[in-house]
Amino acid sequence: MQPLMIVILLPVAVIYLLLLKYYRKTSVDLQRLDAKSRSPVQSLLAELLQTSALDTIQVYKRQQFFADKITVAINRNTEVSERVSE
Repeated sequence: MQPLMIVILLPVAVIYLLLLKYYRKTSVDLQRLDAKSRSPVQSLLAELLQTSALDTIQVYKRQQFFADKITVAINRNTEVSERVSE
């Protein structure tokens, strides 16, 4: 019984290790691409959350401009995520 298990488990273990090695290489690249696509959204949020920036936006009545700008950035990030998952 045990020699049969070794014959079955050995190829499964080899395939598992090959897939693990491939996943580790590609996951780093995928995380880098995800971070790169999110950076415009995060920078816009950081810009908008500054107290002086919020006051300036309200004074010049540019709320809609910044709402449109962040909507475009979020849509672009989501579009990239959908393309990668396809």
